[in-house]
Amino acid sequence: MADEVTIGRLGHRGDGIVSGPGGECFVPGALPGERVVLRGEGARRELSRIVTASPDRAEPFCRHYGQCGGCVIQHLEASRTAEWKKAIVSDALASRGIDAIVDGTWTAPDASRRRAVFSLARFGGRSVLGFHEARSRRILDLSECPILLPVIETRLSALKRLGEVFAPRKGEAAMHVLSAGNGLDVAISPAGTDRLPPDIGERMQAAGAIRLSLDGALALQFEPPTLDMAGIAVAPPPAAFVQASAEAEREMARLAGEWLADCTNVADLFSGMGALSLALARHSPVTAVDSDVLAVGALETALRGARGIKPVRVLRRDLFRVPLQSSELAGFDGVLFDPPRAGAAAQATEIAASTIRRVVAISCNPATMARDIRILLDGGYRLRRIVPLDQFRHAAHVEAVACLER
Repeated sequence: MADEVTIGRLGHRGDGIVSGPGGECFVPGALPGERVVLRGEGARRELSRIVTASPDRAEPFCRHYGQCGGCVIQHLEASRTAEWKKAIVSDALASRGIDAIVDGTWTAPDASRRRAVFSLARFGGRSVLGFHEARSRRILDLSECPILLPVIETRLSALKRLGEVFAPRKGEAAMHVLSAGNGLDVAISPAGTDRLPPDIGERMQAAGAIRLSLDGALALQFEPPTLDMAGIAVAPPPAAFVQASAEAEREMARLAGEWLADCTNVADLFSGMGALSLALARHSPVTAVDSDVLAVGALETALRGARGIKPVRVLRRDLFRVPLQSSELAGFDGVLFDPPRAGAAAQATEIAASTIRRVVAISCNPATMARDIRILLDGGYRLRRIVPLDQFRHAAHVEAVACLER
């Protein structure tokens, strides 16, 4: 393939793609329509120089961009990024033979990421905290990360100082940082030690941390972290899954609530701590189902003090191994399912065999979502609306909320 080429399209991972006699070539940092000079060999090449830039090119705003493996598309103008993520969802549906009109992409505000999982390691006498470099296992020691909430970004150095005590001597640990309503919740695993230094309280205060957990066990807590979920305070377990953006969580709840508002009994499958269960319970009784013992426990605890909502029943069950059967779904007229990236083919099959009138499907993986929607369509549902959500700004990830009706 010639060293100077014109980029044809943008791939789902954010690479510019050019086709030639030898097949497709992937070029990180290049945009469709650009004339570029490449270096290297093989199917993945490096961008050496831009001869003719795209009018959609934007100036990256982070000093680590290009080296950090977190963001892949800061160089694309925001409205074009929204169109690209919409196309990812459309293409996934089309791959399953689903011809649908996809809504415009809802985009989270700038600097709205409230949750991050940093890599923590020790090299000699120095600790590093950050994300992996692009296409590498090497950790980039972060000095800034503008996609994060400022309450996290401004404390990166203090978080590293807190974590350096517990960095493993070999390999790396994950430091989960969540901005709760009352401070930062920090969880480290695997921890190199469970011994707390004499100045641990000072280190936590400097980092804005109100709770520190090591390998899932509470190490020190000033006060329990709390999250506002549909107006109800929920105390998350250490390293709990929550949506990366509080605004995205509210948008999911709004879309699901509008579609299921007139349902009289709703099942929320893969409910986690119940962020969507609690929102739906403003209108209808809800049965929340999940296999995570700690998440289910957090929801049960929150419900003890909840006011102003319909009854919420909590059921612990592994929906991958034992999905709710169509007969068990007979008492519901609405269902929401929001599974992990693997999707929920078995559960979708049972929903497709049920008499449930309205369904909301939420997914962070357009490919498995399209597969599950195909199962529902083949079972007699119609896809009424699908909305892409971009809460992982400048990354290649996109989520979607689909509304279906029997």
